[in-house]
Amino acid sequence: MIERFNIDQNDDLWRWLHTINVRCPSCDANAVSVAVKARAGKVIDDYLDLCDRIIICAQCAYSDHAAWSVWGYAHQPGTFGEYELWFQVDTPQGTIHAFNREHLSTIRNFIGADLRERDFQQTRNNNYFSRLPKWMKSSKNRDMVLKHIDKILAA
Repeated sequence: MIERFNIDQNDDLWRWLHTINVRCPSCDANAVSVAVKARAGKVIDDYLDLCDRIIICAQCAYSDHAAWSVWGYAHQPGTFGEYELWFQVDTPQGTIHAFNREHLSTIRNFIGADLRERDFQQTRNNNYFSRLPKWMKSSKNRDMVLKHIDKILAA
């Protein structure tokens, strides 16, 4: 169900980084990447910028270990390190991708809201939703974006 309005909670991208759904390189199924151990890194907003992650596929038993930095994500949208994100779909305007089901549902609620409110004194342009592409936030693309998000969620 879509909320009729959305009040920005000043979310940032790191909120969804603990568990990430990726495409298994062995069998193309939905695998999960989980942060398992903090490494020598500094704490930023209660998240470590560097951690060990384990990638596990329940379908074929594929597993892998990787050291990962949050800063590496920004250069490869639609991927997580060398892994392709599971929740992504191409649209005529661009690609929609999310780290996990909660992330995708949060995007859906934001896009589907008739009224989006935020405290500009507090959030300015440093939160996740302010950084979404303009085509995704445009009301003329709302139905198309929601249709594609529903397609991902149904899979």
